[in-house]
Amino acid sequence: MSNDRDSRLCLYCATPCISARQLQLHIDMRHREAPRTPEEISCSAVKYPWGEVVSGFRHSDVMNFMAGMKRIITKVEYPQGFITNRGRFVGRHEAAEIARRSGQVPPDFSGELYSEDVWPDSPLKYKSLGGKLDEVS
Repeated sequence: MSNDRDSRLCLYCATPCISARQLQLHIDMRHREAPRTPEEISCSAVKYPWGEVVSGFRHSDVMNFMAGMKRIITKVEYPQGFITNRGRFVGRHEAAEIARRSGQVPPDFSGELYSEDVWPDSPLKYKSLGGKLDEVS
C-alpha cells in the first residue's frame, strides 16, 4: 500500500512534490503541451548540490535565507540562475537569451543575466517602458 507521500510523486519523472497542488503545477509546467506564451524569467534561483533549487527575488535573498533559516552557507561554485515561467531552472547565459527573446532586456543585451538586469527596481527598466531603455530615478 502506498502512503500519501508516494502519491505526490510525478508519474512521468518521479519528481517528489510537497502537495497535490504543487504536483499539478509541476505536471502542467513540465509535461503538458508548451504554453503559448513565450518563456520569461520569473525569479532568481540557486541550485544546491543535493538537488534542491531555492528561489527568491535576488540571489542574495536566497543565500541569506539559506544562511539564516537553514544554517547553510552558499558556496560560490553552486550554480546561480533563474526560474522561468515554465518552471525550468536555467543558468545565467541561457537566462540572458530567454530574457532577450521575451523583451525583458534590450535586444542587444549579451553576457550573463543578473537579477538587477530584469526586475522593476533595477536602475534601468526596459520592458515596462514599451521597449525603450530609460534611467529610473
